[in-house]
Amino acid sequence: SETHGSPLSKFTGGLYRGYGITLMREIPFAMIQFPMYEALKKYWADHLQDGVPVNPVQAAACGSFSGGVAAGLTTPLDVIKTRLMLGADKDG
Repeated sequence: SETHGSPLSKFTGGLYRGYGITLMREIPFAMIQFPMYEALKKYWADHLQDGVPVNPVQAAACGSFSGGVAAGLTTPLDVIKTRLMLGADKDG
């Protein structure tokens, strides 16, 4: 019988397939999203509300915007991750 991967792979199956590329996508995503989120909250509080901290709804809006920007910028990495996890080749 032919085996693939480590001896542990027969127990874990595909659980860890794509783990490395998932990290390679998540780290840039987080490095874009969280600083942008904090900067947007600070800008909103300092320039639009005269120093009053943002409320939860405004913070959610900042998070949604920064998450959308981060997702848009890291989409190519997400596509690579998905293709590696599914084992897709050049033909799909």
